Amino acid sequence: MNKLANFFLLAAAVTAGAEAAAPNAAVNYDGRDLQFSFPKCTSYPCLVFEDNFDSLDFDKWEPEITAGGGGNWEFQYYHNNRRNSFTRDGKLFIKPTLTAEDRGEEFVRNGHLDLWGSSPANLCTGNQWWGCSRSAGGGNIVNPIQSARLRTANTFAFRYGRIEVEAKMPTGDWIWPAIWLLPRRNEYGEWPCSGEIDLVESRGNRNLQGPDGKSAGVDQMGMTLHWGPKWPLNAYSKTHATKNLSGGKTFGTDFHKYQLEWGPEIGLVFSLDGEHVMTVNPPRASGSTARSSGWTRRPSSRLTKRPGTRGKCRAERPVWPRSTSPSTSS
Repeated sequence: MNKLANFFLLAAAVTAGAEAAAPNAAVNYDGRDLQFSFPKCTSYPCLVFEDNFDSLDFDKWEPEITAGGGGNWEFQYYHNNRRNSFTRDGKLFIKPTLTAEDRGEEFVRNGHLDLWGSSPANLCTGNQWWGCSRSAGGGNIVNPIQSARLRTANTFAFRYGRIEVEAKMPTGDWIWPAIWLLPRRNEYGEWPCSGEIDLVESRGNRNLQGPDGKSAGVDQMGMTLHWGPKWPLNAYSKTHATKNLSGGKTFGTDFHKYQLEWGPEIGLVFSLDGEHVMTVNPPRASGSTARSSGWTRRPSSRLTKRPGTRGKCRAERPVWPRSTSPSTSS
């Protein structure tokens, strides 16, 4: 049980469009002035964000510190530790480890996890769902896995362009790696009103079948948009596509390129290794219905990662909700 999978990121890049941002533009976010440092683009496409992971650049990536798990009661909690997130040989590794190896079995069964922090560098990043403080007892244990989730929420966001991340997924039961984009500001309301762009999700299981009998493990990946007026009405099933590899190949065997082109005319075009997977091009409607569904404005996105990717982004011209930023986790 002490062998857990790695998530690898080779590179990430974003190419932006004309509305990406001005060079060294000051952006006010939650009361803080942030410096989004974009190159001055004179022609398009124009590369505005790239990371080949020669080192773990904390000016680009913020480690999340939380046990919240997105409300899914996940096994892991996220913290900032080089056992769980590090670079080597031009790759970003996100590696889960056992909490008991670090804090002991007694802590997992009867301990108290305090992630509140005391300085800007180690403050808890998400208190919802008891994310900053948890206690074992009453049949509950402290999260038995430590892992990492990295985001650009406070350092980089873009609207419209092309994003490409080259990643190798982890293999192993109970592992769900993901790379996704969330709005920098929830202009339409709480999730999923303001949208979510899932560049890729996968499952680590070697032998897993979906309700349709189709393999749904590490040989399958999915790309999804989450949207709707409230979470019980999340209409993601209308904007979701999967792809399976054949011949015994899996997404944990080799690196693959996960790509998104996003623009006001083309909508959102998802691809895998240059092969089209899904296009979503919402109508340019007006009125309260269109506004409430989150399709009338153009968001910017932030990137989030969790286990194992590399990527770069370049800008072409802006496309969907206002600003989104990427994230990664495992």
